[in-house]
Amino acid sequence: MMSKKQDEIINKRAVAGVFNFAPHYRSPIFRAMAEQLQMDLYFGDRVLTPIKPLEHNSISRFKKILPPRYFKRFYYNRGFIRLLLSGKYPVIVLTGEIKNLSAWMALFFKCIRPNLKICLWTHGPYGSEKGFSAKVGKLMYRMADHLFLYGDYARTQLLALGIPDAKISVVYNSLDYNKQVEIRKTLEVSSTYPDYFNNSNPTLVYVGRIQKVKQIDLLVEAVALLYSQGNPVNLVIIGDGQDKEQLESLVGKLGIATNVWFMGASYDEAVLSQRLFDADVCVSPGNVGLTAIHALTYGCPVITHNQFDKQMPEFEAIAEGVTGAFFVKDDVENLAKTIKEWLKKSNNTDFRNEVRYSCYAVIDLKYNPNAQIKTFDKALTALQTNNK
Repeated sequence: MMSKKQDEIINKRAVAGVFNFAPHYRSPIFRAMAEQLQMDLYFGDRVLTPIKPLEHNSISRFKKILPPRYFKRFYYNRGFIRLLLSGKYPVIVLTGEIKNLSAWMALFFKCIRPNLKICLWTHGPYGSEKGFSAKVGKLMYRMADHLFLYGDYARTQLLALGIPDAKISVVYNSLDYNKQVEIRKTLEVSSTYPDYFNNSNPTLVYVGRIQKVKQIDLLVEAVALLYSQGNPVNLVIIGDGQDKEQLESLVGKLGIATNVWFMGASYDEAVLSQRLFDADVCVSPGNVGLTAIHALTYGCPVITHNQFDKQMPEFEAIAEGVTGAFFVKDDVENLAKTIKEWLKKSNNTDFRNEVRYSCYAVIDLKYNPNAQIKTFDKALTALQTNNK
């Protein structure tokens, strides 16, 4: 609960959030930003990758769609200049990516209106940027008044670039935490996998879009390798995508079709929660992203690759040997070995239960809207106070 004094400060400030898109999975944090931070929200309505949008009118302080106009991969939000010139908002939070021309407009507009505070909600540097891209990114981070990051890895990268720690807040990421926790309380291990596969093998699960960047073919090859070594496992693939037929063909070619279940895409949280809860481990051979948060929320540990400068920020939720494990990127044999070693440990009921509660703990501590809002509130209140 916020104090009366904090509530008064929040009600006096005018803050706008201008974001490139509003994906459905961010409904809880956007609602919290609107209701608890009294932030007016503006969204773009199109991105270049297929993501399910949220219902804008479900957000209490949703103000307007600012349609994006693209120049190859660069874009700006039409109507943003008018919003900027209105002077209505002393603090604006924007999507912080180099290709966002609206963010650059806002940062340079500070030369005319120095009291304007521009915050960027950003992945920050990955650590693999080079040349012009690295220099432009560093300029953007330096020009911003505050940076909201998805993870501590990016914070370390920014500190190495000389960005003051006072300008950085790590807000992590989240899904529909409150709903998921209520579902989590009701879960018990079901017989779905033994019934479907007609065996008692350990079960691996992958949740997400079926696309090359996720390297699911690597996982399929690891499953075939484990089978050939006398360590049979089941694999459940929850998702759909343009590479599904190619992946099904690979499964058939490797002779493991009876051990692989292509379940298709699902947005039914009751179904997804049970599949994750029942699985022994979630494996995401490519960039893990929010799949890690989803799995850990339901007590399912995660295995992904160890090249962190090519990972999504959510890899940080995985603690080696505690909530999952890392394998050598692109190495099928090492992936199979990592899976085998993890399953050997998780065969112990006490260890599996310990892992389950460790997974819950990291989500309950960091990766939820409640924790995010506290961090946003602290930084925005400080900026607004310093503006007076």
